[in-house]
Amino acid sequence: MSTSPARPSLLRRFWIPLTILTVGLIVEAVNWSFVLIPKFGRSAQVVIGRNVAMLILGLLFIWLLFTRQFSRKIKYIVVGLALAFVGGAAACIREIENTGDNQYVIHFRWEKTQDQRLAEFKKSNPPPAQEVATETKVITLDPKAAKFSDFLGTNRDGVVPGSKFTTNWSKTPPRNAGDDLSAVAMRPVCWVVD
Repeated sequence: MSTSPARPSLLRRFWIPLTILTVGLIVEAVNWSFVLIPKFGRSAQVVIGRNVAMLILGLLFIWLLFTRQFSRKIKYIVVGLALAFVGGAAACIREIENTGDNQYVIHFRWEKTQDQRLAEFKKSNPPPAQEVATETKVITLDPKAAKFSDFLGTNRDGVVPGSKFTTNWSKTPPRNAGDDLSAVAMRPVCWVVD
């Protein structure tokens, strides 16, 4: 009478992927519960969350490739399905747009493009019968003006040194730039131009 050794429990056989998932989910929960890097706010949360998710998937994939828990046939099937999924997803995506807070907006091939949506909007909303003629004016720039090549200015405080806005608007009133919206903010007062 031969006795074969008992198979270890599921927890013992799969402790590595369970540990990866548990630690990864805890890190994700902490990341989305608190702002870990207040200087960057939600942007840092998005980047950290995306990177932790990719790390979890990568570690699980590496574990699957090197584990002895599954036969080669099952490993080949899983790798083939993963490659087919990634290839299919890449074939369906037209472009990936990155928002200001590092979130990805995925545009699929079957969605209308921005140009198509704009053409539909213009077709459904024709311009008014009377068009206001606007004249184009040539503006000369001051070569001695302060350089503003860095984000938020040279001191990164949002202050443009040297440039002064006119305060006497009766002498040179602001002119209408059309139907577009714009906003201008100045310390300590804020003007919004519609």
